[in-house]
Amino acid sequence: MSNIDDIFEKPPTRIRELIIKSGKKLKEISKEADIPYGALSSYNQGIRTPKKENAIKLANYFGVSVPFLLGRDSIQDEKENTLKNLTEDAKVAYLHLVYLAQSSKNLNILNNEDIQKLQSIHEEKKKTLDKLKDLQNCLFKLEAEEETLQDKFKVQTTEIFNKISNEKGEIELSLHDLKQLLNK
Repeated sequence: MSNIDDIFEKPPTRIRELIIKSGKKLKEISKEADIPYGALSSYNQGIRTPKKENAIKLANYFGVSVPFLLGRDSIQDEKENTLKNLTEDAKVAYLHLVYLAQSSKNLNILNNEDIQKLQSIHEEKKKTLDKLKDLQNCLFKLEAEEETLQDKFKVQTTEIFNKISNEKGEIELSLHDLKQLLNK
């Protein structure tokens, strides 16, 4: 059974683990991360926990998230945390984009001319999509007008039929009168 005092202890940070993993000396890390040597030493020994500013500096230095550095999260970086909340398709797309972004840092695949061509193609696609959107809106308007005309035609047809025949089913209008009604 654990001791009740264990509950009130500070959670262990991963600073010592990250320092060992880096293979660097405390003085090097202190200088490179811009953190006083004494403070870093006490973090390493577990005597103190870094305040916000130093925690951020150390997390950036080691390339991990602050919660991971402080032992509060098992996820090492924000990219990994983002992946937890994505669907499988989105994860694949996200990882592909991350891979492409990392690859493009090392390779200069496109020159400025190619980039400008891609941008102009993108702009043309955008214009085309806007035109398609406008056409779709026009189509919806035309469909609404067509529906209105069909309703109007149904009413006129009913009126003509009622005028043509009386209650006994006999035709009251001549062919000439019928043509006049249709031409209205």
